[in-house]
Amino acid sequence: MIGDRYWRYGADGPVLSRPQPFSRMPLCYERALGGVAGHDSETAPVPNPFNPVGTGHALRKQHLPGTAAPNIEQPGATASDWARQCPPAGFGPIARHWTPRRGLAGTFDAAWSRTRQPLLPEDFDERFYFSAPADQCFKGFLRGGEPMILHGLSPDGDIRFPIPSLPLDCRTSMAGQTQSHTGQLHGILVDTDAMLVACLWQSRLRCHGRDT
Repeated sequence: MIGDRYWRYGADGPVLSRPQPFSRMPLCYERALGGVAGHDSETAPVPNPFNPVGTGHALRKQHLPGTAAPNIEQPGATASDWARQCPPAGFGPIARHWTPRRGLAGTFDAAWSRTRQPLLPEDFDERFYFSAPADQCFKGFLRGGEPMILHGLSPDGDIRFPIPSLPLDCRTSMAGQTQSHTGQLHGILVDTDAMLVACLWQSRLRCHGRDT
């Protein structure tokens, strides 16, 4: 994370101001690469498809002065890559209308409306349901007990703990029949201010024919 910086006019073109010191900063997409480019009088404001709420971006180099640089960047990325349109660095959920998640929703066109509505499109991708950034999605499920290390997110140093392990055995009764099933750990949420960890378990099972 980097302190607040802004693009300003320099002798050879736009240059970044020196970063301002800070002691605390929210880890949010409003502080990441993205935003809306609205400097061109000939076009309407253009939102960054990967993060329309970011610090701001420009479509042309001469429009950079006055634009804030991102505080949160991907490893190896620099603010000089101002023309990039790529996923921002962050830990919050990706909105369903942001790229690349929106591209997984499928095609809702006239043919869908005529032949499939209200069912999902045939090209719907179940990864649309993943709201976490791609680099924070696991293949399969967490089991609990995995080591978690949060670096640079606390003035007291690294935060280390094992992901909670709580196997859930469930029983569901439908139409007089009881089925056993097991909960799977789908996601975790860490609140470093309150020092709390929230875990989400989910399970699924087939419904009885009379109840569907």
